[in-house]
Amino acid sequence: MDIDKIASFHEVVLTGSVRGAAQKLHLSESGIRAHIRGLEKDLDVRLFSTINQRLTLTHSGSVFFAYAKKCLKNYETMRFAIHKRENLNGMSIRLSITLAMGYFYGTQIAKALMDKYDMSVNVYCEDGDPDLNAGSRDLAIRGQYMENVPNVAQVFIRKMEMGLYASEAYLEKYGRPKTMEDLKHHRLIGFPEQIQHVFKDVNWHLHLLSGEVLKPTFTINSNIAILRAVSEGLGIGSLSDYASSLQQHIDCETAKLVQLFPEIDGPTVKVYGSYDPENFSDKEAKVLMDIVKDVMGVPPTP
Repeated sequence: MDIDKIASFHEVVLTGSVRGAAQKLHLSESGIRAHIRGLEKDLDVRLFSTINQRLTLTHSGSVFFAYAKKCLKNYETMRFAIHKRENLNGMSIRLSITLAMGYFYGTQIAKALMDKYDMSVNVYCEDGDPDLNAGSRDLAIRGQYMENVPNVAQVFIRKMEMGLYASEAYLEKYGRPKTMEDLKHHRLIGFPEQIQHVFKDVNWHLHLLSGEVLKPTFTINSNIAILRAVSEGLGIGSLSDYASSLQQHIDCETAKLVQLFPEIDGPTVKVYGSYDPENFSDKEAKVLMDIVKDVMGVPPTP
């Protein structure tokens, strides 16, 4: 039985759609459908039924899903056992990193790994928690500790402090707020409330006034776009210290950023690197995490 077919089936179940599985596995939707049809032919059962235009597992599909997860896990354990060496040379690492951190650090982590070892690195910039036990990703970097995730080791990488920032051009045009009350008369940038963010306190700055929620003038569901919006003078926004350190590398005249109310303690984002201990020896895992720490422990460079 083709392992790629099983992986496609597994992702369709996890994401709830063919489109979601295609995006996750970087395949075409027609390719995913072909894999599902092939599995159903191999097993001589229907794995999915369609109810109200939504895919639902049949009884046979539910039974097979439990075995599929074990099969993918065993496949990855076998793959690493076969290719495990004295060091990381020859390995192929699949790194999952959030969209924002991937923009700043993804290529630098890959470069650091490839400079030190003869390996290939595949970086997946994606939000959400990857299933490291299923075998589709080897390492994950997230801005939080993943709760209730069995059989996964999580290593603290660094912390990032959130603060309020505005461009010098914005402050020159609209003035600098001197008190929290002054924020009511300024243009504020936020993340859309109706869209779930991996960091639950993403709009912490809109709740600085007791008993009152500040209304943003501009919202956008992208941390990178928020950095760009603040840099281009659209308003005052919440940025982490690692994101604001890129101010000199942003290609716009208004890019110089100023931190407002530095005496206020914003939320702290704790970054963790995660992996399945069955896929790496203790020595290999330490080497990988040390490289990630070295890269992410300093402000990113362009």
